[in-house]
Amino acid sequence: MPRKGRSGVKTASPRRFKGFHRSSDARRELQSEAASFCRKPRLSWQKLSLKRRLKLENKNTTAAKKIEIEFLYLDLDVCTRCKATDANLETARRTVQSVLEASGTIVNMRKALVDSEDMARRLKFVSSPTIRVNGWDIAVELHETLCNACTEACGCNGAVNCRVWLHGGKEYNEAPVPLIVNALLTEIYGTQDRARRPVAPEKFVLPDNLKRFFAAKEMKGTSCCSDEDKATCCTSAEKGVCCDSVEQASAVTCGCK
Repeated sequence: MPRKGRSGVKTASPRRFKGFHRSSDARRELQSEAASFCRKPRLSWQKLSLKRRLKLENKNTTAAKKIEIEFLYLDLDVCTRCKATDANLETARRTVQSVLEASGTIVNMRKALVDSEDMARRLKFVSSPTIRVNGWDIAVELHETLCNACTEACGCNGAVNCRVWLHGGKEYNEAPVPLIVNALLTEIYGTQDRARRPVAPEKFVLPDNLKRFFAAKEMKGTSCCSDEDKATCCTSAEKGVCCDSVEQASAVTCGCK
């Protein structure tokens, strides 16, 4: 039953509302724990933010990243552009080696001599030399100029063009080291740059430039003259008629003799 307190106001019976007293005890216990927690040293917001960021970064790098580098070329014996690009590729790889190791990136490099039309079509090879990083050509735009070394090497009936590289507003006959380094670092960190890459055409068409090169290279197997003779018998523009035509290959004598 209700009873009167000292002030004459009726209060609840303790027997009837025992839960009220227990809740008050619990509240006092929580206040005590809160006071104890406030006295303990805590991380500042800046440190907590850094800790969380590092945790996220470690989580993202748990799975090793992989970079596949492809170097495709027509010739590494006489073509100065292919040889210089090959050397610069190795230099660029050594330059970023410490970054690759720190980021846990595994690099696989594949170098391939493209020696036939079938292989060129299978690899969607459009110009020599070519460097691809994870399937993407590091040269956004294709530019070519006459390559005297490849023209003389194949004895083509017509000029052979090889790739030139644009970087920093300048033109280079070989892939510059900074261009290769930027391509590798972009593959690791530059998600926005990767999103701006051009979309490759659905149907691949082998350029006429490469068709001439492979046709002349195949014809060399049936030519009647040695490479030494061809080097001095005529000019580069005349070699397709003088040395490597079907008529001259089957004749008793040819332009070299």
